[in-house]
Amino acid sequence: MQKENVISPAPHALCASAIQNSILPVYKKLTLNKIRIFDEINSTNTEAKRLAQESADDPHGTVILAEKQTAGRGRLGRTFYSPSQTGLYMSILYKVDDLDPMLITALTSVAVARAIKDVYGIETSIKWVNDLFLDGRKICGILTEGIIDQTAKKIETVVIGIGINVYSNIESFPQDLHNTAGSLSQTAQVCHDPDFYKTSRNLLCASVLNNLFAILSSTPEKIEASINEYRDRSFLTGKNVTVVKGNTIFKARVINITKQAHLLVQKEDGTQEELFTGEVSIKL
Repeated sequence: MQKENVISPAPHALCASAIQNSILPVYKKLTLNKIRIFDEINSTNTEAKRLAQESADDPHGTVILAEKQTAGRGRLGRTFYSPSQTGLYMSILYKVDDLDPMLITALTSVAVARAIKDVYGIETSIKWVNDLFLDGRKICGILTEGIIDQTAKKIETVVIGIGINVYSNIESFPQDLHNTAGSLSQTAQVCHDPDFYKTSRNLLCASVLNNLFAILSSTPEKIEASINEYRDRSFLTGKNVTVVKGNTIFKARVINITKQAHLLVQKEDGTQEELFTGEVSIKL
């Protein structure tokens, strides 16, 4: 007997006021009148960087969202496929003091993992340095880019880009992503749960922002606790991996993740190396 095609309820549209209403009181002023939503854009990170460099207003706390990205970006020049109204594609402008972008990427991973748990009750794991995984598939990518203050000659503001596959039908993705990409809606935990679609992306967005602001504005001790959580959520520790570092490729075993969110690996000759550059790729 042929199975009937079941069409899931249409996801709620992104709405700035709905997101703002779900922001915790302590952070409401930070995002007030700073949530901007586009029906379609090339990249939320690109728009956020443009805004930070060209706007006379203070960019701190600005949130850029898009229903669809035509040129979503990931690490190492990769693309992030962003079909219309199926994901949460967002970039946040945040002023920093001494936190480096790699550490912020790790902390953002924890914030997103917490938000997904808070909103949907789903536990995710992290692949160093910037991907969240569920059921062995990538459901979220994070791209952090620094904006340098030319006067101070240091990074003053970071653009934190987050892409989450929420309602995505992976079969509609490019062929090369069919075996690696995943989405929240297609996990075994929720694919037959109609209540999943009653929770809008607006609530998920607000939860991401609440968790992210809480971590980035916390004390060094709490940031260290967040890195401990990052370490606990990592599924690479103890695994044999292939490290691609520029033109150099070598096999290693993952030993640990440091307090700075660097990856500590042991090579086949027994020597250890701390990986921290954004130009490093890890393959299982």
